[in-house]
Amino acid sequence: MTLISTHQLYTVGGMSLFLALIAFLAMLRTRPMRGAFSALLRPFVSSWRFFDQVTELPVMQIREVSADGTLGEWRNAILAPRVRSWNLLYHPHGNVFHAKQTLLQQSFIELTAEKRPTQLVEETSAFQLLRHLAETSRSDDIPPAAFQFRVGYELGDVFEDHLISPVIQ
Repeated sequence: MTLISTHQLYTVGGMSLFLALIAFLAMLRTRPMRGAFSALLRPFVSSWRFFDQVTELPVMQIREVSADGTLGEWRNAILAPRVRSWNLLYHPHGNVFHAKQTLLQQSFIELTAEKRPTQLVEETSAFQLLRHLAETSRSDDIPPAAFQFRVGYELGDVFEDHLISPVIQ
């Protein structure tokens, strides 16, 4: 009588090969995915940093416009919250961050999927969602003023913008 049957040996060997294949594929460097599929898959495992390495995420930046028309510096609108050890069990700020990032990504994909004239882009629900996201991301210590936002990709020190809003009062 043997301790391990042939069937069990094949099962363990097959599972080991499968896990080794998964580990190998996870270590491969691939080109970034910028599609709707990765955007739809991301919310299901939103706390994993795997997707941050696979795809470049769109970034929203805002700047204030003073009453005399002077433009301020661009700054990121959606900032990742600090992560502490107890956030593993309870992290509502992280959930809000992931929800905002997913909303940004979905709206950005929707706006860039079709080429439209600027007037029509501003009337879409995706642009209105981005505008509201920019409005709610502004600092509370800054008095209400005109502002502008842009959405694109950060490629090292260079910002590749794909959408720049007009000045919003």
